[in-house]
Amino acid sequence: MNHEILCGPSFSILEVTLAAGERIISEAGAMAWMDGNVKSETTTRGGILAGLKRAVFSGETFFQNTYEAEGGAARIAFAPGMSGEIVPWQLQGEELLLQRGAFLASTEGIRCESKSEGLKGLFAQGLFVLRATGSGTMFFSGYGAIDEIDLDGGSDYTIDNGYVVAWEPSLSYRLTRARKIRSFLFSDQLLLSFSGRGRVWINSRSPQSLASWVHPFRRVKSKSSGGGIQFGPVNLGGE
Repeated sequence: MNHEILCGPSFSILEVTLAAGERIISEAGAMAWMDGNVKSETTTRGGILAGLKRAVFSGETFFQNTYEAEGGAARIAFAPGMSGEIVPWQLQGEELLLQRGAFLASTEGIRCESKSEGLKGLFAQGLFVLRATGSGTMFFSGYGAIDEIDLDGGSDYTIDNGYVVAWEPSLSYRLTRARKIRSFLFSDQLLLSFSGRGRVWINSRSPQSLASWVHPFRRVKSKSSGGGIQFGPVNLGGE
């Protein structure tokens, strides 16, 4: 399997060339375009319980799609839900932990499942993160550009929770609150303090910050007798 990442880093698209009989797995809805000789199959990959855990706890889709080239080589492209960089990563029997929604695609040898992180997992807006294991190539994505930080076991490295994409399990972390710093909807800012030796990948932009910026412009129903629709401070209907 050959791959190429196009239009990066801001609007990355993953284009894969499969040899005849080769397969690739992706999140449902991630396929952008493909050749006509690509066969697709949709399953829960691991059963209904595994699909539910991915969807409810880890922010992934209930179903995953498997694509196979038939009768010759074929191209297929995948796009993440948010605009940003795509990172290819090789696993050789290792493990990688991912933030909610970061998984994009992988070869058949990679398995992704929800992993309970206890109270620490609250930074992922749930009690679970995604655990990728096995051997092969996987692709994960983030919002904006992605930077790889190599920690050498020295002092702790603190990251806002919205900027974390993935990290190696050799790292330990603790969740803290920056109580003097207010984030989305005036809650305390959640921070992750990593320690140990290993790599962590971070976004150059935060989805939570985007949500905070969009929030004042959300569509709301006017309380006036006219019952019009209001976008932020501009009233588009009613009295």
